[in-house]
Amino acid sequence: MARAQAFDWAYDAFTMQQRQELMNDFQYAASIFTSYSDDHSRNPNDKASNWIGIVKSDDHSRNPNDKASNWVGIVKSGELIQHLTLYGEEGYPDDQAERRILFLLNELKLHLDHSYGPSGYMQEGLSYLAYTLPILGPAVYLTKYMGICTFDEAWSRPDWHNLALHIISLRKRRNSLQFGVSDSTYSYNGFMPFIFNSTNDINIKAALKWLYDRTMGMNSSSPAYDGKDKSAALLYYPYEIAVQHPSIACPRSTSMISDNIDGFYAFRNRYQDQNDVLIALMNRNRRHGGWNANETFALSIISHDTTWARMPGKEFKKYNLTRKFSTPLIDGWPREPPKRKKLGYTKVIRSFNGQGGGYVSIDSSVNLNITLAQRDILVDMITRGNIDTIIAIHDQFINTLSHFWHWQLSPDPSETNITLGNENNLSTFIIRGRNESWLKGWLYNYQNATYNNTAEVLRVIKYGSSANFKIAMALGMGIEPVANRTATGIIIDDACIDFDALFLGLQCLTTTVITSTAVPDIKTPLIVIISVASALIGLVVLIIIVILIRKRINRNNRVSSMLKMKTNVN
Repeated sequence: MARAQAFDWAYDAFTMQQRQELMNDFQYAASIFTSYSDDHSRNPNDKASNWIGIVKSDDHSRNPNDKASNWVGIVKSGELIQHLTLYGEEGYPDDQAERRILFLLNELKLHLDHSYGPSGYMQEGLSYLAYTLPILGPAVYLTKYMGICTFDEAWSRPDWHNLALHIISLRKRRNSLQFGVSDSTYSYNGFMPFIFNSTNDINIKAALKWLYDRTMGMNSSSPAYDGKDKSAALLYYPYEIAVQHPSIACPRSTSMISDNIDGFYAFRNRYQDQNDVLIALMNRNRRHGGWNANETFALSIISHDTTWARMPGKEFKKYNLTRKFSTPLIDGWPREPPKRKKLGYTKVIRSFNGQGGGYVSIDSSVNLNITLAQRDILVDMITRGNIDTIIAIHDQFINTLSHFWHWQLSPDPSETNITLGNENNLSTFIIRGRNESWLKGWLYNYQNATYNNTAEVLRVIKYGSSANFKIAMALGMGIEPVANRTATGIIIDDACIDFDALFLGLQCLTTTVITSTAVPDIKTPLIVIISVASALIGLVVLIIIVILIRKRINRNNRVSSMLKMKTNVN
């Protein structure tokens, strides 16, 4: 692709002989592109065929129903750019190229459809998304420049702008939420510049520009301008558009991301500084070819300049270590979902008004190959004193066989330390981070559970053919909150969590700790009606009694008067 760009940009500076030499090279490269097959035989003395042999085993374009791999996006885009750049040149085989161009257009259209969910989520991770876009983007823009509209709808469909706004933090170290096999470091050059023009909405561009300036650009702690892709920043940066705060320019950036196709959910409480709370939940509702992570029920959490929950990226693939998983493990190991389009699924979803939180209920029984695997999660992002976000999780697992069920959370050990304890008939864990920040958690159903924090990883372990984990967590800075137990949940300061009704959000029937069976919130109106009716009946009865007493007194008075009259007559 780089040589094709150089050919285009420096075209007038080349002599006819130099152009012909470049075209010969391009035609040779084109023959290599079209020779990919599943045949691994190659000439050991031919570097080109050696390279072909290496990539043949990774050719993920053979399945007509699965073009999701970054391999398709990168290789096919590079080839398309080459053909379109040379199309019409003297001596270039246009007729032959046209057939190949039509094939490549279809391949890349399928790649866009198969690889990216409506949220812009990519199974392979942000690193591979940013790896693909610097080649896929120029291919799309070149076709558009030449009047080819094949990609118009498919290119604008993934909401990459809102994805970037939700997952990229304002920490100095350029962190992002994790998904796929990416790590948590946002050093991915070329991601935002190439998506500026995937929308015509000026307000969205203004919001993305605000984020870019603070993470890669002029207002960041160490401006990188996309490193090796500085040319992309130079070409696509929206100079003419004024910066606007995301909450104003892009209202959906203040609500949760709900991608039920892929099973990806993201939450952000604000756009201010390194203390912003960013949370991602994965369920893997479908699985493609290419890089894949075991991220069923996975959590990624960043806030207060600290990484509270992370995933292993490629570490598990390389070293088979489970220490970086923030997801439930069965017998100490993750379970990889089969390659299917239908795996986990979303049961219920609810976005909370006026904040970035919400409620999600997801099922992953197929992913984990057990009878039941269900997670209900509530994320409330309303600030309450020192608490910036409250998370409540109810995980349910059932199988015919008994297992060790590990509920695991893996913070960055270089930034945190974990303390285990007890509080008001609740098991607790406190992960302390930077600048007096904390993630404090409470295990409601601690019976028959064991805790450990070996290797600075939090694990809650239960054994049996079933296991329930009811866990509440609070994120904040300063003085840590205290929680109390209720009949169906936990009260954290003045916030009430009912694990039987997480879909209702945080609620509080009373500020008193409940020791007996609590009446569900949905019955409160009935109780009020009965109470009012009882009071009215009591009042009526009291009035009747008063009337009867008055009548009795009046009667007695009349009898007394008559007796006095008789006495006087006598």
